Amino acid sequence: MSEEKRGQDVRAAFYGKSSVVKYIKTVGIPTRTGQFRDMVASGSDVDLESKEGLALVETLGQVVFTKHPQQVNIMDKTSGRMVASIQT
Repeated sequence: MSEEKRGQDVRAAFYGKSSVVKYIKTVGIPTRTGQFRDMVASGSDVDLESKEGLALVETLGQVVFTKHPQQVNIMDKTSGRMVASIQT
């Protein structure tokens, strides 16, 4: 499996987790690096300061958040496909 496909699978699994959906519904779209790292910490057990954690943050950052009046869409930058749609 290619690295790009593996990253897409990781992003799809992460942004579909209930803890991440709850974070986005409560806090909103992360607009700063600290908020993004908090969101990643809420949905992952990996230490964000470790090498693995830094790679995870980089992988999960390859998305575009789009806010609509009743939902938030999360699109994958590498494939252009929608990863998740969260009703707000």
